[in-house]
Amino acid sequence: AVGARVDADETVRTLRGFPGALRSSMAKDVAAGRPPELDAIAGPILRGGAAHQIPVPVTAELVALVQQAR
Repeated sequence: AVGARVDADETVRTLRGFPGALRSSMAKDVAAGRPPELDAIAGPILRGGAAHQIPVPVTAELVALVQQAR
């Protein structure tokens, strides 16, 4: 909505190249009982979606799942 360009195919290729055992820092935080950085990571997506009236249901669902895991 604000001009960012994303190459979906390149993003998927990059993600598929990661090792299967790779875990995000947020996953490590949750597993260790530390608070996840939800607002720093998902907050801009949620707020940007709201500001531009773009649904972001996957991000919202992931935030809900992380909050439940805490």
